[in-house]
Parts: sequence; C-alpha cells; structure tokens
Amino acid sequence: MDRKHHIDAPSNESLRTIEQIDDRSGLTTIYPRAKKEWEGSEILSREEREKKLNDEKLRLSMSLRKWFLTIGVLIPLPLVVIAIVVAVSAEHFDLPKLGFLLLPLMIITGAIIYASYRAFRYAYSLFYKHGSWGLTFLIALFGLLGLSLHAIFLFTAPIHNGSLTNDSLIVSGGVLLASIMYSGLLVLIWTSPRLSSKTKIILVGVMMVAVLAGTSLFYVPW
Repeated sequence: MDRKHHIDAPSNESLRTIEQIDDRSGLTTIYPRAKKEWEGSEILSREEREKKLNDEKLRLSMSLRKWFLTIGVLIPLPLVVIAIVVAVSAEHFDLPKLGFLLLPLMIITGAIIYASYRAFRYAYSLFYKHGSWGLTFLIALFGLLGLSLHAIFLFTAPIHNGSLTNDSLIVSGGVLLASIMYSGLLVLIWTSPRLSSKTKIILVGVMMVAVLAGTSLFYVPW
C-alpha cells in the first residue's frame, strides 16, 4: 500500500487494470444518518418518568373497582356450584339405580364444575390485568365468607322448607350476596392509594372481627 492508501496491484495481470477510487468520501452515503435517540420527542426527567409510571399504575389499580360485582360472584362460584350439585344429587338421585344415565349426569356435572372453575380463573386474572396482587384478596374474601357461613344459614333459616335442594339454593344465594358485599369493601380497601399495606391488613382484620361479633349475636338469647 502506498502513501495515497492505494493497494498494490496484484501479480495477476487481469487484476492490474481495476480502477482504484481516489476519493472515498462518497462511501459514507451508504450508512444511515446518525440521529439523537430523543429526536422528535420530549425528554422526561427521572422524576417525571417515575410520576408517569406511578400514575399509570394507580389508574390500573383504581379501574379494578368497577369489577367488584364480577369478582364477588365468580370467586365463590365453584364452591357454590359444587354444594348445589351435591345437594341435588343427594335428594333427587339414587346413584346406584341410575344405570346408563349415570355417565351423562357425571359429564354434565363435570362440565358445570369446570365452567365454574374457569369463571373463578377469569375473576382471579382481573387482579393481574389491573396490576394488583390477588392471592391475599382471595384469602381475605374466603376467610370472611367462612366466618359468615353459619350466620348466613341462621339468617335465612326462616325461609327454609326442609328441602335439601331448596335450602342449599337459599344459602348459596346468601353466600353470593355476602361475597359481593365483601368484594366491594375489599376492592375499595385494596385500591386505596392512601393506605399502606399494613393498614390494609389491619382493616381486613377489623372486618373479620366485626363479622365474628355479628355472628355471635345469633347465639345471644333475646
């Protein structure tokens, strides 16, 4: 290579006639023009980016409130359906005598329970979609329903008629109504930006104590 950065011609005679480029500045046009990564958009400071991210998280969390009715119905639905199926089967079917009808009934029952489970999974997925942690919510909701179950049974006792199917439907309806009420309160607590995690747990504990106190009233002789 000489001073002008020309490559020495090869020994092959056929390659000596190849023209070499004196000015290589034009080769730069084959590359894209360099740009700043923020060209055409406004640069946000770290504080502004964090505020924007927090605002988006808050918006997602707050939007969960409109789903409290769906959550309240779908979360306990599998257990409610199983209880009703068991009650109906025990009262109206003699399983050993069903014969060939046993298999279709088992398939139908399984399909109902599976559909209820899918509904439960959908309700649970709402928490993920809205940026919330659903496991603690479910534990709190099932805990409140478990504490309320006996009170619901006693509260609805005046309209029981002794039919296992009828009574299970009435109690199941009471459970769903209680679940909707608890779901509304829990979602309101869960999505409140002013409450710390510790405060939310304390409020859930207060709700459970209140439910226990309310249930105990049914045992007080008047």
